[in-house]
Amino acid sequence: MNEKQMGLFHIYCGDGKGKTTAAIGAAVRAAGAGLSVCFVQLMKPGTSSELSALKNMENLTVWTVINPYGFTWKMTVSEKEKLRKLNDETVEMLINAIGNKSDASNGNLSNSSQSNNIALGKFTHNEANGWFDMIIIDELMSAYQNGLVGKPLVSSFIEKCKGNTELIFTGRNPSDELMEKADYITEMKCQKHPYEKGVSARLGIEL
Repeated sequence: MNEKQMGLFHIYCGDGKGKTTAAIGAAVRAAGAGLSVCFVQLMKPGTSSELSALKNMENLTVWTVINPYGFTWKMTVSEKEKLRKLNDETVEMLINAIGNKSDASNGNLSNSSQSNNIALGKFTHNEANGWFDMIIIDELMSAYQNGLVGKPLVSSFIEKCKGNTELIFTGRNPSDELMEKADYITEMKCQKHPYEKGVSARLGIEL
């Protein structure tokens, strides 16, 4: 792989099913090609079934920032502040994990604080070596749009990845400034969904 070919920015958005699924597919493809992948999940309870499979894959590191508070509109101001702090710390650690392969000690996320019981996320397979060919942040858009991650911090992260690390964000309603920065934008559009007939989310399909 020519390193100069890496470093483009993808957005998977829309109101349809498939955003996280597409990101997982990209992670699996990249890991299968021997690339080093970091899959980060925000805003979710950390119980999604895909995490069990991803954490056992070679070349793939999983990091989850567990959200125990539920929907954003039900969170208190204090809960939002706690979650934002954790999300910001995660993005900062990822920024430190981007660099030259010869500078691997730069971003060893395993040295970061993981004591907060809200962020039970940890590297469940490969310890970070300070280099990732691809970083995926699932539900970044939700955190971004709801003020649960610093916008200047995300902007700096995108710039740091350019020409260096392939970057994928997922979530609904990406902001104009994020779309302007993106190289790929793929929208999943819901035309039909069993939820409309009262079918709840199913384990292994939506969960």
